[in-house]
Amino acid sequence: MHIDVIIPTVNRPLLLRQTCNSLMASTHKDLGVFIVVDGNKELLNMVASWKTAVLFNSKRRDWVFSINRALQYARGDAVIYASDDLVFDPHCIERAAAHMVAVAPDLDAVVAITQDVKGCSTAFGMLGRTFIERFPGREVFCPDYVHYASDFELGRFARSVGKLFICDDAKVTHRRPKDQTYRLAKPVERRDVSLMQARRAKGLLWGQSTERLT
Repeated sequence: MHIDVIIPTVNRPLLLRQTCNSLMASTHKDLGVFIVVDGNKELLNMVASWKTAVLFNSKRRDWVFSINRALQYARGDAVIYASDDLVFDPHCIERAAAHMVAVAPDLDAVVAITQDVKGCSTAFGMLGRTFIERFPGREVFCPDYVHYASDFELGRFARSVGKLFICDDAKVTHRRPKDQTYRLAKPVERRDVSLMQARRAKGLLWGQSTERLT
């Protein structure tokens, strides 16, 4: 089972390297890694020699755009959407893939991965290939959002169609340092949460429809 891992990044070369190192240590060896460098040419030059696929946004577009863009190229049996401050447990992907096959042999599911953040135990997941194809243009994450809230809406849709499954023993460490990337993202969090509330008030759910507010 081939798994692609998508990692958007702006300016975290050391953390990104540690994330990639944890993927290389995975017990699941059939992996592809897509790094989406979001507008930082210096970082692009740094990762160009790594053993990964690299996409470059010529200007900063943030997380949702970057994930949706990489989904156009990823053709694995399943895709993990990630961030550049994760450390994957060596058995994480192997266990998530086994769970996917057990609950959805047709690969029409989202398998949630467990993280160690208080108050938010799941925030990353494995998307089966068939589930991705539910979305026109493979645009799984609602483009109304910039960074936050898009995965919550994805989870609500997957749950609404009975396709969300939690794999308790597939774990990542989410470091969340309060660095430049964090400071850039915090104002966007408020904007995205307000937009999520507005979308819910209008009864909009990405996946059931492609209607947008922006």
